[in-house]
Amino acid sequence: MVNKRAVDIHLKSKWVEIYADLFDQEVNFIDLVIPEIYSPSKYFAVIVAKRMTIDKIVTAMRREFDVNLFVEDLDKIITVNDRVADKNYVVLFEVNFEANENKDLKKISASTLDRKNIKGITLLERLLLDVYCHSRYQGCHVLDANCGTMCSGSRLSVYSGGGVPCVSWNSLNSELNVSWVPVNNSGNNTSRAVIYST
Repeated sequence: MVNKRAVDIHLKSKWVEIYADLFDQEVNFIDLVIPEIYSPSKYFAVIVAKRMTIDKIVTAMRREFDVNLFVEDLDKIITVNDRVADKNYVVLFEVNFEANENKDLKKISASTLDRKNIKGITLLERLLLDVYCHSRYQGCHVLDANCGTMCSGSRLSVYSGGGVPCVSWNSLNSELNVSWVPVNNSGNNTSRAVIYST
């Protein structure tokens, strides 16, 4: 039988290590509750530390590999997020290495997801998920090499048209790409639905 407490401790320890090694940030997740449904074989668990920012993640990523952005200073242009880092929190997503493995969400636009009340991953969470997988799989890029994750939990500023950020891995150029699509067109991107969040 799986020891739930041991699984939770291992998960928190891994994220503490990531924040220390990559972001030079000391964090404490002792009081963070990991949901009962969490299983590492079923769900990716992203732990977001209080005051974490998109730009801080990108800066850390660029020390490890190339990152191509449609615009610098993403924190300034991504003005709407379903969840914000005003506290430590955990969010679960299905273990899909390609976002479009979830056939129910494949190529569904952000506006349609909104109408169906389906909450999706934010850009900050998707970048942290990449950091986690890059660490867990010994520097291999295992996410979204054939399609992209549409971060439907985030929106660009109205000034920029209110688009939706997307993340994919470009194997040809060995770089992470952050692009965007209109709210009513997902392009070759699929959202990752939130299974649970605190």
